Amino acid sequence: MKYLVWFVFCVCWVSEAVAAPGENTEIQLSAGQGFGVSSSVNGETLTQIQVARLHPVFRDLGSFQMGYGLRYSSFGADSLLSRRYSVGAINLGFHASYLGLDWVDLGVNIDVFGIATGSDVGHRTNLLRGGKSDLGFLNSEFYVMKRLPHSTFVRIAFMHVATGIQPQTFVDLIGLSIGLIW
Repeated sequence: MKYLVWFVFCVCWVSEAVAAPGENTEIQLSAGQGFGVSSSVNGETLTQIQVARLHPVFRDLGSFQMGYGLRYSSFGADSLLSRRYSVGAINLGFHASYLGLDWVDLGVNIDVFGIATGSDVGHRTNLLRGGKSDLGFLNSEFYVMKRLPHSTFVRIAFMHVATGIQPQTFVDLIGLSIGLIW
């Protein structure tokens, strides 16, 4: 695990170091909602707000961007009569995108570590360890993003969420986000 943390730290440091002054560095701010797509998910939703800083990298291979970000996520399920559970988290993560297609961008962002809140969470510390050994509430998002006029965007994503609810539960969701780029 310590190697993963060092890898993310190095990616963030290198992405800052290789960005020349005046280069097209982006900051993305987005808000979105995710909805369950599996038969085991019933009324569960994920709400998130995230900000990410992305830098151009690997210029010889095309329009790649890498960077880091901060995400607030809230996951829960309500029935008509009561709230079943609710958890929240603030996580730091790794972000990457490919801008080489004419009409859309492809990207991924993965929470690496952070803090969880809520009475239903099993661990207060969130930590990406890989696979089913992840601790706490972490979100991974694989998306297709369409840039719109006036520095706005819309994206649709497949999300894989480690909910932090014990026993550790994993949920797949489809999400829709809108955001700003500057």
